[in-house]
Amino acid sequence: MKIIEDALKTCSNNVIEACLVILRFNLSRLVESHVNPIQLGFTRNDSSYSGSDLKSLHSNLQNIMQNQQLSRKVRFAAAEVLEVGFTLLYPSPRSRSSFLSELIRVHVDKPMDSSDANLHLLRRLLLMFSSSDGVVSLLPTSSSSTTTRSSNNEDDVVDLIRLLFEIAPRDDAAIALLRTYQRILISQVSDNRKDTASRLALINYAKCLF
Repeated sequence: MKIIEDALKTCSNNVIEACLVILRFNLSRLVESHVNPIQLGFTRNDSSYSGSDLKSLHSNLQNIMQNQQLSRKVRFAAAEVLEVGFTLLYPSPRSRSSFLSELIRVHVDKPMDSSDANLHLLRRLLLMFSSSDGVVSLLPTSSSSTTTRSSNNEDDVVDLIRLLFEIAPRDDAAIALLRTYQRILISQVSDNRKDTASRLALINYAKCLF
């Protein structure tokens, strides 16, 4: 992570871009290997530990994305690195849907223009999650089905879907994700008829789509 921090101090587009290329390659291999980053020596990524390697990485990438002294190419490259490592930075369905909701909410409150790296990231994440596997990775897992968990995650997914509807008129990627949500949720309602709680939750998700 220090190499990114040092590169940021120089504000050199070439140096930062080279670092991002290396980082993207390594993150991609880490994601594809399905290895827990903690097993490789990364420190944990939770809110109670400010020195986390992954949290530091995320912060540095966002700093690059927002740094107007850097070229658009470099700022967009940082967004793409964040996309590649997204499942590492946000390992749970709830953390993923919450981040996506917050990014959309910012766009709804104050529409981003095409030069904004956050808009570039948002559209890439919407496309990434528009696949069947992508939508499933945003849904609560059946292994954590307590009442509190169920209620919280229902709210998260419903909130995300409502926000997607808000930007759908001006964003094809949001429409693609909504369509996949509809297909997956209806399918899961059918597959979970014996699980009353899960079935009711999925029906509530699906109602947002109609």
